[in-house]
Amino acid sequence: MKITTAKLKSLFRKETFRKYLHKIISLDISTKIIAQSLTLGIFIGTLIPIGLQTIVIIPLNLLFRCKLILSYPATMISNPLTALPLYYITFVIGEKATGIEITWESFRKIIDSPSIESIINLGSHGLLVYFVGGLTQAIIYSILTYVLTYKIVVMYRNKHNRNPETGVLNSPSL
Repeated sequence: MKITTAKLKSLFRKETFRKYLHKIISLDISTKIIAQSLTLGIFIGTLIPIGLQTIVIIPLNLLFRCKLILSYPATMISNPLTALPLYYITFVIGEKATGIEITWESFRKIIDSPSIESIINLGSHGLLVYFVGGLTQAIIYSILTYVLTYKIVVMYRNKHNRNPETGVLNSPSL
């Protein structure tokens, strides 16, 4: 399947977003599980380098009883389009928190090839900067994701005559 510019743009349309939001919110699973699953995906997508996310998300889904169908796509917060800003923020936060400076040349190597190998090549100081910055970012994004997801799901379910906690359609009152 060839990805065209038109197909890529269609993913970011308001209608497409609403369609997928409706599918997620309409699932007959608890609001807590939906929020928890998306939060886990965002956390892993922010903290774990591209290339290791799938290996990490599957066992964590089992451990935390999340839905892989929700958490796995959320790991895509880090992708070739978002790698530059996410990694840049990660290293800025990590540098400030640790006091260790990463050279622009080292950072550029990671951007040219966003993978675990390029991060490992930074050495122990670079790994420390990456994980401190990534963990800080992951915690912030995860808290926001959980709170916003939970509130949006409850609001939507209330508006569409669904039980806000389970997602099951409410029976019409006689």
